[in-house]
Amino acid sequence: MRTGTLIDYRLRVRGLPLRWRTLIQEWQPPNRFVDEQLWGPYRQWIHEHTFEPRDGGTLACDHVRYMVPFDWLLHRRFVRPDIEMIFRFRNAALTKLLMPGQAERTGQSGEHHNQSAKLPTQHPPCTLR
Repeated sequence: MRTGTLIDYRLRVRGLPLRWRTLIQEWQPPNRFVDEQLWGPYRQWIHEHTFEPRDGGTLACDHVRYMVPFDWLLHRRFVRPDIEMIFRFRNAALTKLLMPGQAERTGQSGEHHNQSAKLPTQHPPCTLR
């Protein structure tokens, strides 16, 4: 991967087939990278992945800024719960893969603001915001 890489996705959300293209806007290994949706289901999707040394391992966090069409109607009931479910699944899968003995101890805490999320992919957790 590098700055300028295009990634095309085909996935299903709530049974509906979707195509999604993201661009790697920034590539700064080993500290961070940023992908941004060029086209897909969101009006805006900017996803920053950060990595920092922590307690002999690596703390990986996701910072997501997104907007959806018909936000007032869809966000609270459908979109936010789906995004949180996706990141919880990824957190659990990565924790199980990378830290098998700690999978049950990871969690999330915090508040939700401004349609952005800072979610953990390893223990200790980041804060939702």
